[in-house]
Amino acid sequence: MRRFIFDIGGVLVNFNYRKLAKDFAVMTECRHELIQKLFDKEMLYMIETGRLPCDEFYSIHIKGAMPTLSYEQWIEMFREHFVLNPPGFDLLQRLKNKGKKTYLLSNLAEFHKIAIERRYPYLFKICERNFFSYEMGFHKPEPQIFQTVCLSLGENPENCIFIDDLKENVEGAKSAGLMAVHYSNDRILEIADKLMSL
Repeated sequence: MRRFIFDIGGVLVNFNYRKLAKDFAVMTECRHELIQKLFDKEMLYMIETGRLPCDEFYSIHIKGAMPTLSYEQWIEMFREHFVLNPPGFDLLQRLKNKGKKTYLLSNLAEFHKIAIERRYPYLFKICERNFFSYEMGFHKPEPQIFQTVCLSLGENPENCIFIDDLKENVEGAKSAGLMAVHYSNDRILEIADKLMSL
């Protein structure tokens, strides 16, 4: 049986780190360049793979950039910035309603998950299983994360279809033997036709 594995950011939910950093700067009156560093690729990798615990990230890095910001305020600001992407979400629902097995696989820190769950409490209840990088210790596009998902599902990679908006993640999935689709709202009709036929 085919397994359909969806990314979250850029597919089911939209999000903009640049806008978030600017809004944090306005809210706290702290230096934008220090806040922006909290979202550097290297920093996100450490948090989203669980190598840097969220409490340590908060006490050292977040407080260092924004001394007056509470961890609760940090999460709430993320919650406000996560916005559902209707075309991607509708595609997931259509596949689910057709009886397809669906799953989530996303590069997330724990605070991302909490924020999304508060904004859209139903999102993590739709699919058969959810896979999050901070729990797995791997990060897309690393092949190990895709291999781990397939092993957990007891499924051969060639029977798994991964949907992501980032080309490097799509290529990572392909290198691990999965089928993969490069998602874009502009190509939603083409993508939906392809997936619904599998």
